[in-house]
Amino acid sequence: MKTLSRSLITCCASAALVFSTAGIAQAYDHDAPADAVAETIAAVAPEAGPILDTVKDKASLAASNDTSTVTVPQDANDPVAITSTNPEMPDLTVTLPDLQGTDDVRKADDGTLVYTSKDDASLAIQPLADGSTRFLSVLENKNAPERYEYTFEGFHLELQDDGSVLVLKGTTVAAMIATPWATDAAGSTVATHYQVTGDTLIQVIRHLDTNLVYPITADPRVSLGFASLYLHFDRAETKTIAGAISTATGIGTFCTAWALKLAKTPVTAAAGFVLSAACVVGGLRMVNAAKKAENSSPKKCLYIRHIGIPVGTTSLQYMHFGAYRDARCK
Repeated sequence: MKTLSRSLITCCASAALVFSTAGIAQAYDHDAPADAVAETIAAVAPEAGPILDTVKDKASLAASNDTSTVTVPQDANDPVAITSTNPEMPDLTVTLPDLQGTDDVRKADDGTLVYTSKDDASLAIQPLADGSTRFLSVLENKNAPERYEYTFEGFHLELQDDGSVLVLKGTTVAAMIATPWATDAAGSTVATHYQVTGDTLIQVIRHLDTNLVYPITADPRVSLGFASLYLHFDRAETKTIAGAISTATGIGTFCTAWALKLAKTPVTAAAGFVLSAACVVGGLRMVNAAKKAENSSPKKCLYIRHIGIPVGTTSLQYMHFGAYRDARCK
């Protein structure tokens, strides 16, 4: 009788284990690793505005806005394609860093597209509403590589004094890669810079032999167009803009003052031109964006992005106003 009881107990315990294991398997979220990477990015990355939603087909996911379409392949060995809505602009193809054991792309809840790997690092792509695309690397520990190579096939890259990179087709600037950044999980800045060789961009992230908190997040941010310039305003400047008089005269006076101020900085003519254009084209939009940043909790700061896209012998000028929050917003 005791033997029978033990057998029944063993049988029931085994059945319970089988059913509980099946329950765990059914509850597992295939995209959970992507969500974890996206949460890591969101915690420390400079705010970049909304991530575009993607539509999936057999071998890729695609996101579009008024200026471009970004097509992200399922297999990380295939290139990412960035196609301008302007037929006169050359299309970009970007080959991702070669990590060991990279999984197929997964989509996080916030829209971030993620490739996890066995190389103690993940790659992520964010097609953004302002027309730019972020290519992010998330380093899990000290075993992660320090160098991440992106190839822009058919283009020549030119490193700029401020650390940004121009993507050239002959003498035409097809895109711009913003100055690099890298941040650890505690919000500390990690030393990083670009190296360029022909059509290859290398982001070097100096994370070894340091007291950093992992994971570490970094990104190249690619913007189509022959001119792409960001202006970031701090808290005091954002507050001043938010309080500007919402009339043509008030905005005009304010913008003239800003143009004169920025003319004394290293960005001189370009910054002055962008600000003047922003004020003329979208003064009220700028003030409203500043007010939104000022009224947010926690408070954010205003940024302006200017994009110039060539059309024949002229160019189309785009202005995007948004809010951000990182070390510059103080």
